[in-house]
Amino acid sequence: MTNKTNPFALTFLRLGRVAGCALKDEIRGTVVAVFKRCFYLELASTYLCVGNSDFSDGPLNIVSSAPSQTNWKASGLGVGDRASVTNSHLKVGTNISFSFVDVQIWTPVPALISPVLITSIELFYATTPSQNGLPEQASSLIEALLDWLKKPNPKVAAPIKNLLGMGPGLTPSGDDFIAAMLITLYHLKQRNAQTQLANAVIELAPACTNPISAQHLYAAIEGLGSDAFHQVLQGDPPAFDTLTSIGHSSGWDALAGLYMTLKVCQNLIQHQKFAA
Repeated sequence: MTNKTNPFALTFLRLGRVAGCALKDEIRGTVVAVFKRCFYLELASTYLCVGNSDFSDGPLNIVSSAPSQTNWKASGLGVGDRASVTNSHLKVGTNISFSFVDVQIWTPVPALISPVLITSIELFYATTPSQNGLPEQASSLIEALLDWLKKPNPKVAAPIKNLLGMGPGLTPSGDDFIAAMLITLYHLKQRNAQTQLANAVIELAPACTNPISAQHLYAAIEGLGSDAFHQVLQGDPPAFDTLTSIGHSSGWDALAGLYMTLKVCQNLIQHQKFAA
């Protein structure tokens, strides 16, 4: 609830797994980005995103009791403001605090990938104008990445190095595509490919992309993405619109990564079944 005597005495309603782990200890940090509906914190080298009561769930995300109309940019909160965690309370800046004594940890729906998910995505593409943010030069890198996926090996680092950080957005388009690949491979139980791709991301992300996007990629290695992405994995039709509304093109880029990974893996899985 919001404290009526202090409108910036708030509570956390739900935490993603990454956020929950970071808030266990008494630590200090800094505000690193402020947007209208949310703001990012860096706490002991972990990046978290605090949003309003209608904010989406995700591994880094914190849904707070702040009313949906709260504008953090207009609240006086600024980049560089201090943050500290103590006794299940987070203080940010000079007058904003959050309690999380009995907070709920968000858990994504089970990733039961439907055999008809590819068809559902193709139907969505056919009926909805795409806003893919991947630049033209990404095409050859993605093609190389998908060729690698047919026969995984440690040489995946070459296309990954150039795709990381490519495109617009706080999470660049190339990163969103790679994150979707990591999550999809994780839940398809393609362990060899997922491990090789994860190792390349862990090695290259610190130098090739910004730390907030890198944090999202590290969560993707654990099979964790936005709530909308997990709903799409289950084939939930309304989730397609929710996913593709995320960011300028982040949702579209993630959907592309999911779709192309599924297409390659479906053929591989069918081949493995016939060979067994």
